[in-house]
Amino acid sequence: MEITVGNICRRVVPGDVVVFPSDVPHSGRTLEKACRLIDIFSPPREGLREVIAGANPGARPTWTAGEVLGDPSA
Repeated sequence: MEITVGNICRRVVPGDVVVFPSDVPHSGRTLEKACRLIDIFSPPREGLREVIAGANPGARPTWTAGEVLGDPSA
C-alpha cells in the first residue's frame, strides 16, 4: 500500500504503523494486491460510533489493487 501524509508519500508493508498528525491531509492507495487495514482514532472521531453502529457486522470492506482510499484534500 502507498500512503501519503501531507506531501510525503511512502510505501508501507504488513506490520507497518503510520500515525497521521491532526489536520494533515492524507490518503492511501493499494498497489499490486488488495489489503486490509486498521484505523484507530484517538480521541474517537465525531460521528464515527454512529456509522459503526449502523454498519453490517458481517460485512468486511475490501479494496482492489490501485484503488485510492481517503480524500487527498481532506
